[in-house]
Amino acid sequence: DSVLPERALAVASFEYQYPINKSFSAAVFHDMGDAALNFKQMSLKHGTDVGVRCVSPVAPFSFDIAYGHQDKKTALAHQLGHALLTAPLRFRPSENPPPDTETFFQTA
Repeated sequence: DSVLPERALAVASFEYQYPINKSFSAAVFHDMGDAALNFKQMSLKHGTDVGVRCVSPVAPFSFDIAYGHQDKKTALAHQLGHALLTAPLRFRPSENPPPDTETFFQTA
C-alpha cells in the first residue's frame, strides 16, 4: 500500500536556455503532469515559465515567473543549486562543452 492516495504519476518538463553572457542565461520552459489512482484518470496540468539563470561562485541560482494554465495564476519561484532529478531532462545549450572525463579528473 502507498502512503499517498494517488498511485500513478506522470511529469514532463521541457526547457530552453539562451546564454546572454558567461554568467547569465534566459530560460523558457513548459511543465506538465498529474497524479491519480491510475493513468486513465489523469488530466495533465500545464505550466509555462520564463526565468533567468545565474552562475555564481557559491552555486547556480535561478529565478522564474510561472503561469498555471488551469488556475490562470502566476507564481514566483527561485532555486539555489541544481535540481538533480530534473537536470538530465532539460536541454542547456552551452558555448563551451564540458571537458572529457579524463581531462576533468586529472590532478596536478
